Amino acid sequence: MGVLPEPQHTLAVSTEEKTLKAQAELYPETKLFHEGYRVLQSMKLIEVRLDGDVRSRCGLRAFATKTSRCAPSSKEFIFGPGRWIRHFIIPGAGHALAYIDLEQAEFGIAAALSGDPAMLEAYLSSDCYLTFARQAGKNVPIGATEKTHPHLTAIRAIYKIVVLATQYGRTAYGLAQTIGDLGRGRARAARRTSESLPVFWVWIEDQVDSARLNRFIMFIAMNRSKAIKEERNA
Repeated sequence: MGVLPEPQHTLAVSTEEKTLKAQAELYPETKLFHEGYRVLQSMKLIEVRLDGDVRSRCGLRAFATKTSRCAPSSKEFIFGPGRWIRHFIIPGAGHALAYIDLEQAEFGIAAALSGDPAMLEAYLSSDCYLTFARQAGKNVPIGATEKTHPHLTAIRAIYKIVVLATQYGRTAYGLAQTIGDLGRGRARAARRTSESLPVFWVWIEDQVDSARLNRFIMFIAMNRSKAIKEERNA
């Protein structure tokens, strides 16, 4: 039996986008640094494609990621670089421009497919993450939002990360590592996720078991797809 290597620790500062974004959500005072650093980085990557009609088009690469999201090129996609670049998008004469974001989409889709009543209640509420925090035992008033109760911003940020991470299979241990020095509390929050959403967890475990058994997953908008690569060589 081999000996596991000692974990390597470093004092180097991580400037990866996912790290800075996660810290900005947990600690609002770092948001300005995150946005500023992202702007500086994006200025080096402005290669947005413009066609002859002055419209920007690029391949969206639908279902390209492990979680079936689109994965367009960050250099060619107009929404890839920093948010400030979006101000260069101007509607033509006689036209208007709307920027519409489908909020909490993964949470809502999972709630609909699993049929979990608590999850559906949270999604249909004024703020699904704060409602879930209340369902998990936090002192959150019914109908509270980040705007009506700004002192709950930190709690909302924590439970947003907990919900999204556990939805994609992150364990309590992995979640604690991701979120940082308050890992024990975050691990407890992750466990409360399974306690608060029992129907969802039964459904998700059934999906995973079916995928491992049949070596593929069926998507509503697609035919048989997404072979489980990890199982191919089993």
